[in-house]
Amino acid sequence: MAALDLKKTPELPLVASIFLPTAPHPKTTDDLDFNSELVSCIHAGKHDTVKPLLDELSQARRTAITSLDPSRTLVSVDAMDSDARKYLSLLRGFRGLAIAPGSTGGGAGEMDANGLPVASAPPAPADSLTPAVVAEGGAAEEKSEGAGAAAAAAADEPEGNLRIPKGGGAVPSLKALSKNKAAGAAEDDGPGGVSNAAAIEAREDSRSLRRMVPFTWRDLGDTQGDSFRFGDTMLEEASVLLALTQVLLQKATAEPLNDQSMLNVFGWLRKAAGVSEACLDCVRAAGAPADEMPDDLKNGLVDTLVGVTMVQAQHLSVRRAQMHIKSNAAITHTLIARICHDTAERYRAMDKKVMKLAKAGAGTVDPKTGKRKPVAENGVAKYFLAHIRYKQLYFMGMAYAMLGIGRVQQDDDEGVAYGIRNLMTATDMFDKAGIAAKAFVDAARTFVFIDNVTIMTALDDCKSVTKQIMEKANKVNQTVFFKPIPEQPDALPDRMSNIKAEPFPDYPIDPMWTNEMYACFNPQNGRKIQCGKVAEDMECCNQQ
Repeated sequence: MAALDLKKTPELPLVASIFLPTAPHPKTTDDLDFNSELVSCIHAGKHDTVKPLLDELSQARRTAITSLDPSRTLVSVDAMDSDARKYLSLLRGFRGLAIAPGSTGGGAGEMDANGLPVASAPPAPADSLTPAVVAEGGAAEEKSEGAGAAAAAAADEPEGNLRIPKGGGAVPSLKALSKNKAAGAAEDDGPGGVSNAAAIEAREDSRSLRRMVPFTWRDLGDTQGDSFRFGDTMLEEASVLLALTQVLLQKATAEPLNDQSMLNVFGWLRKAAGVSEACLDCVRAAGAPADEMPDDLKNGLVDTLVGVTMVQAQHLSVRRAQMHIKSNAAITHTLIARICHDTAERYRAMDKKVMKLAKAGAGTVDPKTGKRKPVAENGVAKYFLAHIRYKQLYFMGMAYAMLGIGRVQQDDDEGVAYGIRNLMTATDMFDKAGIAAKAFVDAARTFVFIDNVTIMTALDDCKSVTKQIMEKANKVNQTVFFKPIPEQPDALPDRMSNIKAEPFPDYPIDPMWTNEMYACFNPQNGRKIQCGKVAEDMECCNQQ
């Protein structure tokens, strides 16, 4: 009789399908015309030559930004990807160096190791390091007595803080940036942890085309949702990639889940993870000073999004396993507990990344008083942190509940006793998750609408089913097995996950970028760009 009762225990409610809203505000930007912005940087008589390229850049940007508008819900993922990639390929040409009009020999018309046109470098002062080759990502290989030691030290750097080595004729992929550690520059310990020592040296080259155009984007890392103006085309690349990441996450969030749509959403989340990794690589390769970057490209926000996209894809792995546990003998409660354990640990690992974002502004000095400013609370970090802690507790509860159900269904004295203890632990975790969920709702309230009813209902349903199973197991134990309840629950089974980001394919330089185009620019005539925060006195949303 006991066996019949315990093997018919109900299953837990499906994992909640509500994902973290990707940001309090959409990632939007002002319209921009490359012809107007670059008029002072073009050699006399060359405007007609370069106009088709700049027209194409302007139109490609408008098309990409329109596709990445989160309000355009009918735009397909393939169209978003294609439009963004077209603009990124055109934009990537600005990583090259200007060459002298009509020059012959001495490097004019030649290609460097990265497939970019270069002119012969000016002689370096006797007391300076001599750049051997200017890398596309902004770093330079240097000849010095300490080069070997620097290369060895670079092996311990975080992925992405790298230079592009000599060799090959093709433009290296962004993915390759995270592997060439031995050739990397030493990481700078400035705000944001951005590697910028050798990279800044290259971007400061007088022939660099990267810093001629001002771009203004809404800063997702800014609590007030203000915009930020910067003057680096590699940061523009990163901003487009971040906007693509966000719109993919929003598309996943809005999609109603069923057995078929889950596969699409799972793919979008994996793709978003790959795009955000490409964004992170691009930011690190740019080597831009921290004070010339928006908060959403530093202080750990992009790194956090990489983790968010992957762990939310894992939600679907759990949900799908729950849906098929009765029809697929290979899916067991222990298997689901392993995936839930991995999901909880992924959230735990993200905690440190978000703490970087929370400390944004630490250590800055007020130029007027000379005193160090107190660390300002970052509302965006608080919002992410509260969500991460609530989800960590929720999935720990799911893991123990799954383990408890599996134990109870053993229908023997030890299984029932340990099953009850595991279910008690799960109930405790769900109670704590409820407290954390309320903190998340409060943290998010000032930024974005959160469906707190659905969140709290999902937790209450989990607790209700868990208690129902526990009560049935207790009744059987008190009438059949009489086994004391152990003081500690079972150890959670080893984590399990086979989820991986879908790599974002590299985008080569558009063939419109010929030597003739590089000979049209004189970046030294460009006006100085005032980088920094731009208050939102009016809505900044794809004004065209």
